[in-house]
Amino acid sequence: MQAAFRGFQVRRQYCKIIWSVGVVEKAILRWRLKRKGFRGLRIEPVEAAVDQRHDSDTEEDFYKISQKQAEERVERSVTRVQAMFRSKKAQEEYWRMKLTHNQAKVEYEGLLDPDMNVDK
Repeated sequence: MQAAFRGFQVRRQYCKIIWSVGVVEKAILRWRLKRKGFRGLRIEPVEAAVDQRHDSDTEEDFYKISQKQAEERVERSVTRVQAMFRSKKAQEEYWRMKLTHNQAKVEYEGLLDPDMNVDK
């Protein structure tokens, strides 16, 4: 249930994340290439070959750094989940949430199909 809620939060924030990643990427590329921006960009044909090699190195570095940061975030998340799994209090809380969810699901199904016998 927590995972579903986290997924909902992530989907809700998706547009903001995409926008911010685009802005950060542009800022990094502008800083690395030491240019004012993309709008007034004029590249000479002679410089294109040199800049292209430099751009590919810059992009590779950027992707390597991004990948490393993503791996670190995943490792931190896994560690956090493992710590929660080992915690007795967290296990009890998860069990209570699961029981409450199952009860709510049974009640909801009973509301949808009133002809169903709920007698046990």
